[in-house]
Amino acid sequence: GVPATRMTDMSIYPNPAQDEFIVDPQGPVQDLYLLDACGRVVAIPYSSKGDPRVHCDVSAIAPGIYSLVMTSGHNARPSISRLEIMH
Repeated sequence: GVPATRMTDMSIYPNPAQDEFIVDPQGPVQDLYLLDACGRVVAIPYSSKGDPRVHCDVSAIAPGIYSLVMTSGHNARPSISRLEIMH
């Protein structure tokens, strides 16, 4: 079956975001992406820059309300949090 979701195991700042936001996860990040209001996957470039925090570039993403989805391991339940993007 499909694993249940957790509503958040991460801190996101700033939120609302302009060109970049940072995710401070509770563990290792396997995948990170946005879902728009229609449920479509929106890929975002991200990097850890050598520390546990993940830097995400949303400068090319349209303003709006998104769900940020993070998975942290094989068969792990995804964590989901609300993110607003404003330019």
